[in-house]
Amino acid sequence: MRSENRLLLLLVPFALAFLLHATAVRAQVDAGLSAEDVMRAVFVFVFGEDFPSYWLTYAGFAQYIVFPFVAVFLVLYGILSELRIFKQTNVKVSLSLMMALVGGLWLLNIMRVFLIVNGFLGVIGFALLMFIGIILMVLGWFLKNAPRSLPRF
Repeated sequence: MRSENRLLLLLVPFALAFLLHATAVRAQVDAGLSAEDVMRAVFVFVFGEDFPSYWLTYAGFAQYIVFPFVAVFLVLYGILSELRIFKQTNVKVSLSLMMALVGGLWLLNIMRVFLIVNGFLGVIGFALLMFIGIILMVLGWFLKNAPRSLPRF
């Protein structure tokens, strides 16, 4: 993948993150239009009038916009690269499908719940595998180092 494509993929989240940081940068300038107004105008343009106000915070921006967008893009890219329908345009097709799918509030909320549930299941699965691995390691060490003839009781 060319470096121009990578730059374009990273441009949208960084542009929105820049708009969030503009409040701290413009704290001492009285320009009439605040950074919150600019960010709200961008959100209204992208998501419509009915987005929640807590999306304008740093945590809300990351949890409700960046992570679902990245997750949908990665899932679509993985599926398209395994299907091998398109030769070299998997990134462009995944990006365009992501923009088409994640435009609604419902899908963003569903994707956020999906990420939370999968994170919880990942932690549970890792703990279970670690517990089974420790048991098998101790059992293997015991069988390797046990005397050949164990006393019978």
